[in-house]
Amino acid sequence: MKTGLYSPDMKEKQPEVARGVEGPGVVAASVLFKSPAGETVDLSKLRGKVVFLNFWATWCPPCIAEMPSVNKLYEKLKGNKDFVFLMVDVDANYQRSKKFMDKHKYSLPVYTPLSDIPKDLLTGAIPTTVIFDKNGKTVFRHEGAADYSTPEVIKFMQELSR
Repeated sequence: MKTGLYSPDMKEKQPEVARGVEGPGVVAASVLFKSPAGETVDLSKLRGKVVFLNFWATWCPPCIAEMPSVNKLYEKLKGNKDFVFLMVDVDANYQRSKKFMDKHKYSLPVYTPLSDIPKDLLTGAIPTTVIFDKNGKTVFRHEGAADYSTPEVIKFMQELSR
């Protein structure tokens, strides 16, 4: 499934900023998400963790195409408490997204939005992936499908956790 997927350039450590979106180093705002257990997760309170935030939907072909690579990255890093993965279903339909994850045997944690999502995170295009460093600053942003299971991405994430 890697064929045709964009390989993000993690060397620059700069977000790929869409037109009209704030630039590199934007600090994570207070954005609320609902966990599968019904708990509220506040993005701004995740400082001290490296956050992989992905906006997606079950009906989105590029989202579906990149999901195996995101799951591989998650499986590689999930044992490290320095990482938080937020797979945010933009349709806010947890039951449908849970069914999707179960069907494909993905172990990714699914969240739904509980507040408005600022344009510096999501301009409307999905999938959109944003990675925050431990200080809550944006270090990577990409709109569209990508292969996140590459050694380069894994190394980038591991370096952020140090």
